[in-house]
Amino acid sequence: MIGTAHEREQDLFELYPVWKNDTQWAWFRKNCERFADRVFLIDEEKSYTYGDMLELTGRVSKGFYACGIRPGTAAAVSLTNRKELVASVFALSRLGCMTVMVNTKIADSERDYILKKTDTEFLITERPSMWTKQILVTEDEKQDSEQGVRWRQMLERSVNVPEETLEEVEHKTRDPERTSTIIFTSGSTSRPKGVMLTDNMLLRSSFATANTRHMEIGRRIYVPIPFYHAMGYVEAMLTAVMVGGSVVISRKKYTPREHLLRMQKYEVNDIVCISSVMIRMMMLPMLHNMQFPNMHAAYWAGACPAWVWEKARSIFDIQDCGNGYGMTECGSTSNVIGSCDPREYAPICHGKIKTAGTAAYPEGSGSILSMKIVSDDGRTECAPGECGEILMKGIAVAKGYYNDPEATARLINADGWMHSGDLGKIDEEGYLTFLGRKDDMFKVNGENVSPKYVEDVLLQHENVRYAEVVGIPHETCGEAGAAFIEFFEEYDDAVSELQEYIKEKLAGFQQPYTIFSMQPAEWPKTVTGKVSKMELKKMALDKKEKQSVV
Repeated sequence: MIGTAHEREQDLFELYPVWKNDTQWAWFRKNCERFADRVFLIDEEKSYTYGDMLELTGRVSKGFYACGIRPGTAAAVSLTNRKELVASVFALSRLGCMTVMVNTKIADSERDYILKKTDTEFLITERPSMWTKQILVTEDEKQDSEQGVRWRQMLERSVNVPEETLEEVEHKTRDPERTSTIIFTSGSTSRPKGVMLTDNMLLRSSFATANTRHMEIGRRIYVPIPFYHAMGYVEAMLTAVMVGGSVVISRKKYTPREHLLRMQKYEVNDIVCISSVMIRMMMLPMLHNMQFPNMHAAYWAGACPAWVWEKARSIFDIQDCGNGYGMTECGSTSNVIGSCDPREYAPICHGKIKTAGTAAYPEGSGSILSMKIVSDDGRTECAPGECGEILMKGIAVAKGYYNDPEATARLINADGWMHSGDLGKIDEEGYLTFLGRKDDMFKVNGENVSPKYVEDVLLQHENVRYAEVVGIPHETCGEAGAAFIEFFEEYDDAVSELQEYIKEKLAGFQQPYTIFSMQPAEWPKTVTGKVSKMELKKMALDKKEKQSVV
C-alpha cells in the first residue's frame, strides 16, 4: 500500500527529520547502506540492488584514482543511461571532482568545444575520440582507442588502491557548496553554456520533488529520458535515491509500444518523461487492451494537449498526473503540480513552487526558491495574472555559467534574482502558467503574440493532436504566425475547418497567417527530443519561398 499523500509525506519526514547538508556521494552511500537489499537500478534486463551499486561505485572510484583522476579534476561523462554512468557520477563525487555531463548525441565538434571550455582532463565515453585521457565503456572487444583505457582495465586497476586512501581523499574534499556538476544548456541559438551546480542545490531540489510529489518509499520510476540532462538526473535518479526507489533505464531508443511493454514487465509505479514520449504512447491503439496495476503516478514536461492528460489517467487508472516548470539553472524543476493539486490544473498551468520539507532554506521557509513575475523593465513586479518575465532567487539557483562571466552577469542581477528569459504569470493562489520564451515572442503590426498562448488555443480543437507556432517575417505586418499542425484525421477540409475555429477563438493579430500540416515523423527535434522551433522557422521560410516562386 502506498498510503495517503499525508502518510507518504510523514514517512519522508521520519526518514529525514533534519536536513544533512552533504555531498552526492555521502547521500548515495548512506542510502545504499540503508536500502542495501532493495533494487535501485534496472539496466536493460539486469537488476542491481543498492548494495550492488555501492560495491561497483567503490571499485570505480578506486579505478578512477588509479588512472590518475584526482580531487579537482574536471572529468566528462558522455554515456547513455547505464549502470556505468550512475557509478561514474557518484565515484567522481567521492573523489571531489567536477563532473561535466555531456550529451551523447551531439556532434564531435560540439563535444570538443564543451571539453575545452571546461578544461576537461578525463573523458568517460562510449564513443572513442582523440582526447588525451579517456576511459572507454564498451562491450565490443574489437573497438579500441589509441589513448586511454577500457572500463574493464580501469576496474582491474582498482585493486591497487587501498580503501584508506579513498577515505582520506573523501574527507579532504567533502564540500557540498563547491561546483560539483556542470550540465550544458541547449545551444540552439548560440554556443551551449555550462551551468555550475552544487551538491547542496541538486540534493535539496531532488528532495523537494519527492516531497511535493508525495513519493512513497521504494517507488519504481520508468525513465525514458537521459541522465545527462537535469530532468532525468534530478527528477528521476537523485529523487529515487532519496526514497530508496528504483529507476528503470535503457541504453537504446525504444518505440512507444516497447516503452509500454517495459513499464508492464517491470511493474513501475511512475514515469518521468517529456511530453512527446507520452503523446506517442497515448496514440497507440493497443493501449485499450493493456493494464498497469502498479501505476499510480506520472510526470511529464512540455506542451501537451488536454486529451493526453485524460487518456493517460484513464489508461493508467491514476489521478496523480503532473507537470511542472524549471530549468537547469535552478536545479531542474522549480514548480510542480503535486498529487494534491486539482486534477484539472495539470493541462493549463505548471504548479506552485515546490515544497521542500526539511530541505527548505532558510529553515522553516517551506521552499528552496522564491519566484516573481516582472514587467519589461526587469524590476517592476506584475500583479497576479499579468504576463512578464519569470525571476527566481534562492539556494537552488546556480552559481552561473562556467568560464563565462558575461553570460553569468546577464543571468543573475545585483540583487541575486535569476532572469529565466521565460514568460509566465502567477495567479492569486500561486499557480504558475508558463507562456513561452521571451525570444519566441513576435510582433504582428506592433502587437505582441505569445506562440504558447496560440498553441494552447489550437490544441483545444478536437482534430488537433499537436501544434507549434513560430513567427516569421511578413511584408506588411512585420511578422506573422506560422502554425504547424498534426491532425488526428487528415482530410481535404481539415485546414479550412481549423481556420474557421481560429477566427472565433483568437484576435486578428494572433491568428496564424499560414498553417502547415505535419506527419508524426516530420517534426524536427533537438538532441533533447523537443521540437526545434528554429528548424520550424527555417521550414516555414522555405515553404513560403517556394510558394512565392510558384
